Amino acid sequence: MNLGPASTQHRPLAAESGTPLLDVFRVELVREMMGDGFADIVGAFISGLPDALTELRHSLAQGELETLGKTAHGLKGSAGNMGAIALAELAKRLEMAGKDKNVAEAQALMTQMEGEMQRTTDAFDTLIGN
Repeated sequence: MNLGPASTQHRPLAAESGTPLLDVFRVELVREMMGDGFADIVGAFISGLPDALTELRHSLAQGELETLGKTAHGLKGSAGNMGAIALAELAKRLEMAGKDKNVAEAQALMTQMEGEMQRTTDAFDTLIGN
């Protein structure tokens, strides 16, 4: 399956923000680099999302905005590396809310996080044929 920029069969799914869910060029790059291990690396990324969500929720509930920002920073990096650009963008915004100690913004972003993680999971499941 060709997911390069010229592909018309597999355009990225749009997130609610209008940001594409996946950067198909980045995903194809990861696929080429990982070869037969691509499904495993996607699986590892996806399986880590529930733990990240739990940590984000806990940090916010406890008022630990510095921890929230650090966890969001890690999620931003891993999502960006995988080409999950909508999730990476949301995590970036959550990281900034944590750094700015903006509880209201962090709460608003957290209401979007679970849905964004599910859309990302669904998009990757489609790509790897699950």
